[in-house]
Amino acid sequence: MKCFKNAVLFVALLMTMTLLSPGQAQAVTLYSSSASWQSAVGSYNAITSLNAITNSTNISSFALPSGTTASLSQAMTVYSIGDGWATWSGGYTGKVLGTTNYFSIVSTFSSPVYGFGFEMEPNNYQDYLLTLTLNDGSTLSQTVNGNAGAKFFGWADGSVTSMTLSAASGSGGFAFGNMFEAGGQSPAIPEPASLSLLGLGLFGLLRFGKRKKL
Repeated sequence: MKCFKNAVLFVALLMTMTLLSPGQAQAVTLYSSSASWQSAVGSYNAITSLNAITNSTNISSFALPSGTTASLSQAMTVYSIGDGWATWSGGYTGKVLGTTNYFSIVSTFSSPVYGFGFEMEPNNYQDYLLTLTLNDGSTLSQTVNGNAGAKFFGWADGSVTSMTLSAASGSGGFAFGNMFEAGGQSPAIPEPASLSLLGLGLFGLLRFGKRKKL
């Protein structure tokens, strides 16, 4: 009886320690389709912090709806489609961040971002390879035309702390905009089933701890 009780206590304690320890990071999933990304994340919010910034203003950071700050390795210029940045795609007429001086920009987030989506387009009116690279090494490359050919880049299921946007040499730079952040997601929170298992483990510890020795 004593051996059985000790075994139960050991299993319950091991289970509790496992559940309370930091979980492994989820594998990030990359998306080249806006519709697929939206379906994957469920809820999302448009990033509107650029709307209040005057055209042709150079900025080195912008805010996400969650309050996270995205800091840029190089200052980028705020443009409106049709006013400073001539073309885009899909009828988007809002503001974008563009550069004609750099072919690679790193954006570092003040806190991990579960899901993020945006569109990107090269400056020159031809086909160029544009690439999204995340801090875990995940990469998505697409050939994009600079004449109203902006394409979607995004990720979900991750805990991303930085992203690198780059354009092929000869592209004349690039712009990105029409951005969205996934809402209501937190990979670090245990699943309900795990919480139930944790509760049972703690219950077992309390139950056997209160029993008197025979």
